[in-house]
Amino acid sequence: MFRLAVTIILCSATFAQNAPDPQIARAARSPYDFSRYVDTNPKIDWPALQPEIGGDLYTRFQKDSQGEWRLTGRFEAFVKNHPNRHELFRFGNKPFLKIGQQGISASDADSEFEEWFDLTLPSFEPVFGVTIEGNLIRFGFAPSNKLNTLVSPEVVNGREQIQVSANVQYSIMGEQNLGGEFYVAIYERVPGQRKFSFKSAQWRGGTMSETDFEQIANIEDDGPSPERLLVYAWDGLKSVASGKDAEAKRWLRDVLSRCKDTPEKRTLLGLLAKP
Repeated sequence: MFRLAVTIILCSATFAQNAPDPQIARAARSPYDFSRYVDTNPKIDWPALQPEIGGDLYTRFQKDSQGEWRLTGRFEAFVKNHPNRHELFRFGNKPFLKIGQQGISASDADSEFEEWFDLTLPSFEPVFGVTIEGNLIRFGFAPSNKLNTLVSPEVVNGREQIQVSANVQYSIMGEQNLGGEFYVAIYERVPGQRKFSFKSAQWRGGTMSETDFEQIANIEDDGPSPERLLVYAWDGLKSVASGKDAEAKRWLRDVLSRCKDTPEKRTLLGLLAKP
């Protein structure tokens, strides 16, 4: 069953919505009545909301030109492995809302995803999303990675920008450390644009494509290829290949056997072949 969080925004807008339950329809005329209805009906059967696992329901009310409250949007946040959370903040002079929810969830992967809403817009839909933290264990297929992200909004020359700084730690199956890398991207929105779009990204002083950055800054099964991960975790992998840890070397040989032929693979195989 969903828990309820109500966000009240005062601005001019109208919205028509039909609720299957007449009592909910009457309560939804006002955020106060809606909140009171939920508080006094703890076992609501939401006909349109049937999540397999619980979460949070966020609703937005606005006053129309006649001063009447209208339910103008809702957002369902899936909550599982991470605490439910939300935060109101200012982006320049605009009110924004950020909502955390579950990202990927599997036996070998977990992440927390964050959605951003511009509360000055008529639609209650995310304008930006980012993975805040997560980890993915790749076993013998490639280096595993753990992600922590810092997100910084600012207005530059009238353009709204979001800097996403992704700190990624690589490892052998989440245990033996292979070192970390730092990746930074800028997302931007110009006046009149609803969603933020990718502008640029950097790693070690060089540029990254949007695809390369988003693969590394999101915890997903279809992330960077094993060959690309050899590049990202290069320093740690070279140390393994030239070191004396026999178990780590066996893991690396297994990883390389699954990789296509690349300069990095050939170099590592050469180091492994040395006595």
